[in-house]
Amino acid sequence: MKKKVTIVGVGWLGIPLSERLRERGFEVKGSVASEEELIAFEFTDQISLLKVEEDHIKGDWKSLITETEVLIVCFPPADRRDKHGVYVKQIEQLTKQTPPHQKVIFVSSTSVYPNTNQSIKESDQFTPETIGGKNIYQAEQVLRQHFGEQLTAIRMAGLIGGGRHPSQLLREKRVLKNPNVPVNVIHQTDAINLIVEVIEQDVFGEVINGCAALHPIRRDLYTNAAMTLGLPLPVFRDCKSTAYKLVDNSKSKRLLSFEYKYDDPQAYFNENEGVKIH
Repeated sequence: MKKKVTIVGVGWLGIPLSERLRERGFEVKGSVASEEELIAFEFTDQISLLKVEEDHIKGDWKSLITETEVLIVCFPPADRRDKHGVYVKQIEQLTKQTPPHQKVIFVSSTSVYPNTNQSIKESDQFTPETIGGKNIYQAEQVLRQHFGEQLTAIRMAGLIGGGRHPSQLLREKRVLKNPNVPVNVIHQTDAINLIVEVIEQDVFGEVINGCAALHPIRRDLYTNAAMTLGLPLPVFRDCKSTAYKLVDNSKSKRLLSFEYKYDDPQAYFNENEGVKIH
C-alpha cells in the first residue's frame, strides 16, 4: 500500500519533491496559495488551493490531511522582515487544525543560526539574530510543542540548483556584498533527497542541518562561475571582514547515512546545469 504524503506549499522545492516521491511509490497531495500556481500543474486533481492566514485557513484543510501519514510544511515566510510575526501565526493555525499524532517534516532554515565565526551544529545553544531567523526558530518551537517527537525540522542552507545559479546575478551586473564570507548552501537535489530519506527511514523527533560540507568564499564562488561561463568578473563592495557561520552537516550523514551529491558547491557552480547564456 502506498504511503500518503501531503506537501503544504508546492513551489520551487515542493514541485520536484512531489515528483521524486511519486517515483518512489508515494501517493502525494499538496497545496498552493493562488490560482496562478494551480494552473501550472498537470496533476491538478492532487493539488488544492489553500491559503494559510494569521487567524484561519482558507481551503479544505481537512481533506488534505485525511489519511496522510507525513505532512511536509514547505512554505517560507512571505517577508523576511516580518516584524509582526505573521509567519509564526500561520504556523500556529496549522497546529490548531492538525492532530498532535501527525508526523510532520518542517522545512526550516539555517538562518536561525547567528554568525559566530565558527562551525555550528544542531545541538549547539544559540539565539537567532535576524528578524527572519527569529520567526523561523519560533515557528519550529510552536511545531515542536504541538507535535513533539512526531516532528523533524530540516534546517536548509541557501538553496541552489533548479535554475538558481550565480550567472543570473552576474548577467544583471549587480554589485555583490561580503566577498570574503564563506557560503552555506545546499543543492535542490540534496534537499529533496534529505526529505525523502527522513520519510523512508522514519526518522522523526529530530533537528537536521541540510548543507554542503564545503564552504567556498563568496568571491571565489562567483569569480569561478563567471570564468566558467565566460561572463564579466563580478564587482564586490564591503570588502572588510564580516561575521559568518559554518553550518555543520555531519549529523545528516551520521543519522541517515546520507551522501550529498554536491558536498562541494563548486561542483555545481562549475556545471552549466539549467543555465542559458544570452
